Amino acid sequence: KGSMCKIVCTQPRRISAISVAERVAEERAEKLGTSVGYQIRLEKALPRKRGCICFCTTGVVLKQMESDPCLSNVSHIILDEMHERNVPSDFLITLLKEVLKERSDLKVILMSATLNSDAFSKYYDDCPHINIPGFTYPVTQYFLEDVLQRTKFEFFENNVPGRNSSKPIWRQHLDRKKMKDNDFVSYVEPYA
Repeated sequence: KGSMCKIVCTQPRRISAISVAERVAEERAEKLGTSVGYQIRLEKALPRKRGCICFCTTGVVLKQMESDPCLSNVSHIILDEMHERNVPSDFLITLLKEVLKERSDLKVILMSATLNSDAFSKYYDDCPHINIPGFTYPVTQYFLEDVLQRTKFEFFENNVPGRNSSKPIWRQHLDRKKMKDNDFVSYVEPYA
């Protein structure tokens, strides 16, 4: 049945619809517009008719529902980032509940990192919900200067002034930059 599948995935912003579509196409080693596409207002790279996924904004789905209220050509609809509540997404949720009365074959999936799934489950007649726990990992930031210090990196001898200094080369470069900044400030300060 994969060839009969047409998935529509809504995104809250135009840029995310495009970037997610590009990423999914890249992960599938395909060109955008093959089995993965997108549609936003005034721009589109539509996928083939069946066996595909189309990323779009909520407004695009609402516009499609004006001419096809039951989304007859869609097999699955995924509403992503549902914690970003707004009028169009709430309206779409309401319309989809009505569509499900006519189309029991339509699969509706709501996704969010921080959604209160119990409330939405009750709204959709106690439909099942899945919680996938996330994990946080500690992140340590390293800046170029830190890496240079930790690796004891030295520039090529011919290109570095002040080679006989006791300071590391990277520190000498920073000091020279600060001196230039201070020179500029001392020059401009009397006029400020």
